[in-house]
Amino acid sequence: MVLQRPLWWSCIVLVAVAFALAGCDSPSPKFAGLTARQVTVDGSLFSVRYTRTEAEAVRISKEFGTRRGTIVGKGAKAIVIASGCAIKSRTLDGDTVYVRAKIDCAEAPG
Repeated sequence: MVLQRPLWWSCIVLVAVAFALAGCDSPSPKFAGLTARQVTVDGSLFSVRYTRTEAEAVRISKEFGTRRGTIVGKGAKAIVIASGCAIKSRTLDGDTVYVRAKIDCAEAPG
């Protein structure tokens, strides 16, 4: 006996997959309107957005077994490369996907 799933089940699965793929390079709301700059640091690809005072790096490369400290360090380098600005002391924070920091950047947008 073969069980068939109803058509609506397939639609739910397709919508879920579409949402999952659409969120790969999603910045936080604060950075949503800014143009992203992609930067690769030691094999990790980041999408970096920044203003004069803040920056966010989103890791968009697929990596397994990553450690928070390693990714935060790479994200910090990506922010410096993309923005050309130094990160303010004790403002770096993040996890294995998002890295955020305060910067002082006169040439950044907004």
